[in-house]
Amino acid sequence: MMPNELRYLRPDSAEEAVAVWSAHTGARYLAGGTEIHTMARRSASYPVSALIDIKRIAEASALSIAKGRLTLGAALPLSAIADDGAFPLLTATIRGIADRTTRNRLSIGGNIAGMLPYREAILPLLLADALCLSIAPGSGSEPPLRREWRLRERFDKRLLLDPGELILSFSLPLAFAALPWSHRRRTRTGPVDYPLATLCLVRESGGFLLGVSGAHPYPVFASGADGAAALKALGAPKGDQRATAEYRAALMETMLSSALEELS
Repeated sequence: MMPNELRYLRPDSAEEAVAVWSAHTGARYLAGGTEIHTMARRSASYPVSALIDIKRIAEASALSIAKGRLTLGAALPLSAIADDGAFPLLTATIRGIADRTTRNRLSIGGNIAGMLPYREAILPLLLADALCLSIAPGSGSEPPLRREWRLRERFDKRLLLDPGELILSFSLPLAFAALPWSHRRRTRTGPVDYPLATLCLVRESGGFLLGVSGAHPYPVFASGADGAAALKALGAPKGDQRATAEYRAALMETMLSSALEELS
């Protein structure tokens, strides 16, 4: 549960947000808060002393197109991005996550940087080679450090962030959003369930880009001259209490075949 003396803070700038984080041990950034609330309910020892609401920060709430790039603030609810529709593959992926009520609260930054292994919203951004804008607390008397980096460079099974680092936004070329794409998602019990496998496929001039969530312990992506090569590059899927590795492998082959047929 949440502690009795929990502080709630609403900074107006990114610099103020990381300064507040540095001043409070156990502080956590808050956008939608869905994962924070879930973890607090599950564990009485969940370490949180202050919630730093980032929705007033302009960069974190941006949804804009400029100079041929689409920018998505990290605090944007998934439903707002899906309803905008500027990146159709991301829209299709988001609409498979949870239900509408949850998507109205769940932020794209929270889905991508959260603790759950699925993080489906990251797939289209990895395929697009998206850029991230972040800010991290300075060391000692140094000011906060803003930096822009490729999402692929700091994604290794999960997003690798420095202590107190806050993701502000993601951006990608609009030209990528217009490429031919296909999306497939399969669950065990129904649409509002974690995926056995989610597949995102993009056809580009050099071949195919493929991203998969749910079939491995973390999101994975690969490229290949053809879809089969990209799928092979992902490696063997996992087996667990929800599905065997053999079932997931067969499922992904079926999903890929259907996706390739759609793009043919």
